[in-house]
Amino acid sequence: MRYIEPPPEAKAKTQYWRLALTSLLILSAALALAAPGDLIICDSTGSEPAQNTPWTKTSYLAADLSFSGWERGSGALAGSGHDNAFGVFVSHHTPMSTLAEAIADGEYISFTLEATADSLDLGGKKIAFSSQRFDWRSPLRFACFSSVDGFAEGDEIFATESLSQGNYDVVQNEFIFPLEGYDGIAGPVELRFYIFEAEYWGNVIALNSFSIVDPGPIYELRLDSTEGGEAHTNPPGTVFEAGTAIQLVALPDSGHHFEGWSGDLNGLGNPRTITIDSDLTISGDFAPDPAPNLRIGTNSAWVEDWSSAWVFVDVFKMTRSWLTRSVGGWEWENYKEDEMAVDSEGWPLQLPFYAPSDGNDHYAHTMMPAPVAGDYTVILEGAGKIQFSGAADTSVLSPAGGGETTYTIHVPDADGGALFLAFRYSASRATHPAVPRGVRRSRSAISKRQILSPSLLTPLRHRSRLTLFACPETGATILAKPAPGQPAPMNRESDL
Repeated sequence: MRYIEPPPEAKAKTQYWRLALTSLLILSAALALAAPGDLIICDSTGSEPAQNTPWTKTSYLAADLSFSGWERGSGALAGSGHDNAFGVFVSHHTPMSTLAEAIADGEYISFTLEATADSLDLGGKKIAFSSQRFDWRSPLRFACFSSVDGFAEGDEIFATESLSQGNYDVVQNEFIFPLEGYDGIAGPVELRFYIFEAEYWGNVIALNSFSIVDPGPIYELRLDSTEGGEAHTNPPGTVFEAGTAIQLVALPDSGHHFEGWSGDLNGLGNPRTITIDSDLTISGDFAPDPAPNLRIGTNSAWVEDWSSAWVFVDVFKMTRSWLTRSVGGWEWENYKEDEMAVDSEGWPLQLPFYAPSDGNDHYAHTMMPAPVAGDYTVILEGAGKIQFSGAADTSVLSPAGGGETTYTIHVPDADGGALFLAFRYSASRATHPAVPRGVRRSRSAISKRQILSPSLLTPLRHRSRLTLFACPETGATILAKPAPGQPAPMNRESDL
């Protein structure tokens, strides 16, 4: 069979109908995606949309609705070479730009909607958009404002979470318009998306897709806070689709700690994940911190937990002050001690605890000497989970609470070493985390009332008087061997 080339006019007609059919299929798909109540689905396919403003292309636009197309604010510059997405950048030096700077410099992209008949109802509608960063120093956040509430800082109706600088994925964001103030709008409504947390020049972030649609069943969350802190949601918002899982996050003010949730939700947990399946009213409750006292062990000015000497029978008296580490992290110390709520004696009130400075959960840990090999008796109060490691065989202890619990840990090395102790979890709001009240060498010959170890006392048995200057904050001042015919001085635990 011999192939016969069609005439040019036939080829042109074929290509025309192919293109028309493709366009019809795309339009049909968009119409199929649109549901009753949807307002707009933008279409960013095309050559460099940000350089061809206003970009008015849509795959769906509700009847009786006018769309101005996407525009750039005076401080938002068009990226080049970015097809099929609205790519822009801003110009900033370090440090990262703030929202206030973005507002002042006009660093936004925007559009206007207006009902051509009756009025515009946006209350309870869902905005869904996706974006993508292309450079290490590309902007990290968007904040959405409307002409209904204004364009000043604090008027934003939504702000995205800050991304990591190495995140180049397409990121999906959604939020729902407030129920109050956004229905029955007469006249145009402008929406602005300010771009911030940006550095330097030419680092592009692109808006890939955008729509305003009907989310289906929605519920309202009224989240309040008592004095001493602020509770918020992640993702942000007050109205959510049915079945949405959100996190409640409590951020205590300086000098306060989180007490728990009340209202339609009870208990602790920070952050706390809930599923929205009804209207809810919840309060985050805060309370003033007790007088701080993070020092533990002997409470001396410099606790030498690395000492190889066996000074106290209870080696827990030689622990250093609290150290902190992020949950799942491997750093030795991340200096979040000041953000950990403690009681008047310095014990943690909740573990893991939430640190507002980095938005992560953390636990407490410390260390103490294990001067000799053998078994050590651990006396615990509270409930939860702690872990011994280092010089001891790794042991995870999980007391259930209800008074003191005793465990035994083993140090195999004759030279001892350092015991590492991690305080990981509280069992409930009603109990403190599991905390040791003593870690003693398990030797029946040592009296439970004896404070100083035999290895320390033996070389001193021929001394008539010993003045202790090394522990100025323990309250101990003098240990003495009685002179002939004199009574022995009292060696009380409260003195040491």
